[in-house]
This record gives sequence, C-alpha cells and structure tokens, in this order.
Amino acid sequence: MAITRYSGNRMTGLSSDTKPTSNLITGSMFQETNTDDLYLWDGDSWNVVAGASAQVSFLDEDNFSSDSATAVASQQSIKAYVASQVPGSQNVFSTLAVSGQDNVVADAATDTLTLVAGSNMTITTTAGSDTITFAASGGTQNLFQTIAVSGQSDVVADSSTDTLTLAGGSNITLTTNASTDTVTIAASSSSATVTVTDNEATNENNLITFVADAATSTGAHGLEMDGDLHYNPSTGTVTSTVFAGALTGNATTATTLATARTIGGTSFDGSAAIVPATITVADTTDTTAFVALFNSATGDLAPKTDAGITYNAGTGTLTATAFVGPITGDVTGNASGTAATVTGAAQTAITSVGTLTGLDLTSGDKTIFATVGNNTLTVGASNTTVNIAGDLTVGGDATTFNTATVSVEDPLMILASNNNAADAVDIGFYGLYDTSGSLDLYSGLFRDANDSGKWKLFKDLQAAPTTTVNTSGTGYAVGTLVANIEGNVTGSAGTATGLAGSATVLATARTISASGDITWTSASFNGSANVTSVAAITADVIINADVKSDAAIAYSKLAALTDGNILVGNGSNVPTSVNPSGDIDITNAGVFSIASGVIVDADVNASAAIAYSKLAALADGNILVGNVSNVATSVNPSGDIDVTNAGVFSIASDVVVNADIKSDAAIVDTKLATISTADKVAGGAIQIDSGTDGTGITIAATDKFLIDDGGTTKYVNASQVLTYTSGSGASESFAIAMAVAL
Repeated sequence: MAITRYSGNRMTGLSSDTKPTSNLITGSMFQETNTDDLYLWDGDSWNVVAGASAQVSFLDEDNFSSDSATAVASQQSIKAYVASQVPGSQNVFSTLAVSGQDNVVADAATDTLTLVAGSNMTITTTAGSDTITFAASGGTQNLFQTIAVSGQSDVVADSSTDTLTLAGGSNITLTTNASTDTVTIAASSSSATVTVTDNEATNENNLITFVADAATSTGAHGLEMDGDLHYNPSTGTVTSTVFAGALTGNATTATTLATARTIGGTSFDGSAAIVPATITVADTTDTTAFVALFNSATGDLAPKTDAGITYNAGTGTLTATAFVGPITGDVTGNASGTAATVTGAAQTAITSVGTLTGLDLTSGDKTIFATVGNNTLTVGASNTTVNIAGDLTVGGDATTFNTATVSVEDPLMILASNNNAADAVDIGFYGLYDTSGSLDLYSGLFRDANDSGKWKLFKDLQAAPTTTVNTSGTGYAVGTLVANIEGNVTGSAGTATGLAGSATVLATARTISASGDITWTSASFNGSANVTSVAAITADVIINADVKSDAAIAYSKLAALTDGNILVGNGSNVPTSVNPSGDIDITNAGVFSIASGVIVDADVNASAAIAYSKLAALADGNILVGNVSNVATSVNPSGDIDVTNAGVFSIASDVVVNADIKSDAAIVDTKLATISTADKVAGGAIQIDSGTDGTGITIAATDKFLIDDGGTTKYVNASQVLTYTSGSGASESFAIAMAVAL
C-alpha cells in the first residue's frame, strides 16, 4: 500500500514499504499497519519503539540530558522534568520589550500574550510542532529600497519586483548557491595594493587584519582577523585580550599605581583595600539623593545606601517606606504603626485615614468634619456594623435609611414630637408604589388635623404628602381595610357590606327553604329565636357520586342474595345474583372447591414448583421415563447404566467400547496402563522434542538408543553405536548423521 502522511510528520504503511529518510524532522513517526510496530525517526535512522518488535530501553534522567529518540522516560523522571518546566519553577520572561514600543508585561501567571498580524503580515500557528510562522501576506513595499556605498551613487529599488545585481570587480569572483541562498565574494588573484579610506569618527569596533602564517615579510600571503583584536575609530581604542611589550599612556586596569595617593588621610597605591579616615562631602541640590547607611554605630565601615530611603534636597523631604518613633512636622503619605497620638492645635493636614481601631475624644462637645458642607460623610464600609452606644441625635431636614430592613426596639414610636404648640400638621405614615410602571402613587394611614383628628386610610394619591395629606389631590381615594372589628359600630353609614359583628334581630323576617334532592321549609325567621324543620331526600335521586368513597354501607342494607349465590355483572354491566357452576363451587360460608377431574396442564402455573411428595409413589431406584403413549412411567434402569435411590449413576463393568470414547476426549496418559504389546506405538507417534532436554549431558557408553531391528523395536547401548560407526559397515553419511545426533 502507499505510504499515507498526516499532519505533524505522522505516516502509516506496510512493513514492506520503504520508509522515507529525507524531509523529516526528529520525532517523526511511522506505523506499520500489518504488524502494529511503531517507528521513531531520531534524525539519522528509524527505530522501533512499540509493538512486537520493539526493544524499549528506559532512562531515569530528571533533566532529559541525553535527548534520546528511542528510550522511554521513567515516571519519576517525567514528574521531575515537568515540575522543573511549569511556571514557578523555571525562569520565564515577565516583560517583552520592543525597541521604540511600550513593554508588554504579564499581569498574572495565567495571562495570555496575543500576537496580532500587522499590515501585509500573516501569523500561522501549528499546535503539533509548537511553532509560530510569520510571513508577508502581500503588499507593495520596495525591499532593499536604497543601498548606499561610501563614495558611490546609491542603488535604489524602483519597484517591489526590481532586481539587485551584484557584479564582480577586478580580481573579485562572485559565486551564488540557490539551494542555500548564499553569495560568496572572493578575491580571484593577489593584489599588490589595497584601497582604504580614513575613518576617525565612527563609534564601531573594526577588526584588525594581519598576515597569516607568514615566514617572510614579503610575498603573497593571506590576510586574517581575530574577533578579540579590534579598533574603535571614535575612541581611538585598540582592544586585545593580551598586550606584550612596553606601553605608554593610561591603562584601563593596573596592579598598582605608579605613585601612591592619599584618600581620606590614608595612603592608597591599589595593592590593597583601605578605609579612609575622613570623607569630604559636598552640599547637594539633587531632588533624589540616597542616604548613607552603616551596619554599625562605630568601626571601620563601608557606606551603603538603600533604595527604600531617599532625600529631596529641593524640598527637604525624607522619604522612606516606614518610620518608627516620634515624628515632628507634616507627614505626607500614609502613617501606620502603633502611634496613638497626633499632636498639634489643628490637624488640617490629615486628609484621609486608613483604618482606625479606635477614636477617643476628650470630654465636651466635639464637631467632626465641620466643613463637610454638601459632601457625604460615610461611616462604616459595606457589610459592616456601626454601633452607637449612647443616644443619637440627628439634625437637619431629612434622615434617609438606605437599608433593606429597619428594626426598632421601641414598642411605641412617637411622631410629630415637636407638634406641641398647635394642631396644624397631619400625623401618620405613607408608602410609595407604582402599578403602571410610569406613575408614582402613595398610600398610607394618617390623622387628619383638618377633619377633627379623624384617622383615615388613603390610596392612589399622585403627589407625595408634605406635612399634610392633600385629600383633594389628584388620585386621592379612600383605602380599603380588611380586618375583624370587635365592639359596637356606631354612626350612620349609607351602605354597609359584609358581615356585622353582632345584631339583635333582622329588620325583615325571612323564610328559609330548600328544593332539589333535599326538600325543607322553615317557619318565618327573624333571628329572635330558633326555628326547626324536617329535611327529606327526594325519591330516586341518590347516584354513585352521592355515596362517600369510604361510606362502608352494611351488607344487610343490600337487596336479598340467594343462599350460595354471588354477585356477577351481567351483559348490561349490572350486578346480578347467580349460582356458581363448572370447575368451581362455593358454599354460603365462602368455601371454594375444585370439581374432580377438571385440572389440565394449562391450569398449572409455569413456576408452580409442585412438591415431589405430592406425586404418585415411585418405586425404590426407579425413574420416570415417557412410554410409547408419551406418558411418564415408572421403570427400573438396566443395561450399561444403573442408578441408586440416592441418584448415584454407575457404569457396569466391561461395557465401554471404543465408539463410546469421544474423538477429542484427551485422556491423560497417567490413566493408561503400561503399553507392553509389540507394534502398539507407531514411530511417528514418538515426539522427542517434548522430552527432557539432554543437550548438556555427556553420553556414556551404557546410555541406550532405540532402533528398529527388522520390524522389532529394541534398544542398544551407545558403545554399540560407536563400534558400528567406526567399522566398515557404516557409510560416511551415516557417520556424519550419527555425529550430529550424538
């Protein structure tokens, strides 16, 4: 079959197919579909790694240093390697910097870097090989638009398809290689002179040429360069790993100073470190200066700095991450720690407070945030509880509770507490609702100061009440009260609906009667006394639905049922008294009896499991066998097999013949008697390979071999075979065969 390729350099084919060896990446796989062997390309050859032919080796390397393409890693080494590669155990780039662009910073361990293709650019990802391919998707830009050569005219690309042609000059040959996309420029012959230009300003490291392996100072020699030997025209610096011979000028590094110098009162020639006795400092004006620090209060100490503490000479500000101890003066930023007291007449510079575990004010009246004005003062964060131990007095025109639940311990709330000089405001409460979704309505209960202090229930008022409820306002209506009223109701109501709590008599006497299935008529009733009447059920009106499901009507109330009869539905579905007949009969005591000779096979349940003791007697040792009339008959077994009353079957002696033995019975040889009769075992039936391996023993002269002596199987000693093979009667081929056999 043809080799089939899949994505990710996976191939399938037959073992007879020639596996490819070119255009492959290390790790390519080839599976033989007829053998299930799996091969892996290690860069040089195919190696079977799974299947019947696989010889898998295991490596226990935590760092996978051998990079084997055929060995299988152990569980422990895989676990260790993965642990070293996951985020947190390896170094990863948290910041990607592009020159001239903003840095891309990972904000979290799970942050994702997204690559976006710009103009005329496509980005292609391949999950199987973990690669990202950037390619130009088109565009009309000119590549190598301008090539400048010092002292020469610029070469400019006139279009995106323009071609740059390289031409070899005198003694220069150009060689191109299309397969490697390279151009080789080489000198084709020696030259006596080389044209050079003066370069005194470019800040670059230029390699210095020198004659290669020259035995003489004249003649044709090759030029060479060393990456460690170069010259910078801008600085005039020659750099090499080693300089030999006398040098003048200043050296970048030296073992000691030619002339010792005094630093801070201590002589210093560079041969050893010193600790200056004094240090000369200057007054700084830097806005960011670092404070000198020392590890001890005394001793020969090297000064140190810490980025966490700086000083601004322009503002006189000392900045640190934390301060411990008393602080005098203004503090900018957050103050933390255990300091409990801020001194000063007025702390106007404290603009915010982080977290206060407690605020203790001295006795007397105090004002907090007197200049808050129209701003909002928030006490307590969301989902926190603010406790006020003493009394709380709230001034102002409005107090708003923006809470889901308001719980008041006071059993009696006082409203209009300042209404002690006149009776000009209404007292009560109201609520807001909206039945249409577009119109606010108000409903409540209030004491109307303009109506003799009557309490009123109202609804549908379209304007919120102020100090009074406008009973003439738009939508105002009397509300409905649903309640049980106790006590006397006085007054004159135009119309009363519902039930009164109590009444003495009816204004008009009434007669109460009933008709239909029940008939009943009372005397005239006005409520001053009880009246009685007899109710009767109308004839022929009771139906099934009228009888309660658990009425338990006594049988004696049914019509007469003849002795021994039962109720059976007739063809019109009406219960009818009948006398049972046929296979079953019943007495008036409810005893059923089966008539004789009526049970047939269909009447017996398939799982009836009738006990054997209920069958007719079966003679000792007999069995049930169907006779010629297909009727089970008791017979005593005879012939080759017999059975006891315990169900033990036995084969009679001398009755088994060859035909009784199954062709593949596979009777084990331990159950056979020793075969001593001649010609009962054919030579082809002897299987030597299954015997005990004796290839490692030494044959002795008394060891025996089987031979066919004129049709009779006999044994001979090894010494007899040796005598025969060395005599004149044995052929060369027989001797060779016996030598091989022995």
